[in-house]
Amino acid sequence: MQFASVPIEFPCPSCGFYNTITFQEARLGAPIICRGCKNTLQTDDASGELAVAHQRIQRAFADLRETLKSMGS
Repeated sequence: MQFASVPIEFPCPSCGFYNTITFQEARLGAPIICRGCKNTLQTDDASGELAVAHQRIQRAFADLRETLKSMGS
């Protein structure tokens, strides 16, 4: 499953307006302009949380596939 275009919503730390960014943009640290206050927000995944989340989701889908496969046999 591809996650690059999956939207992520988060509140602006300045005004609280919810903005949307794609998983890929967040992972790459793309700056976005808040649609509420027009401040530039810099995304940062220095701790690698998105990469870890991506791996966990991939693993969950693989486990689900295996479970469904074993139920169908």
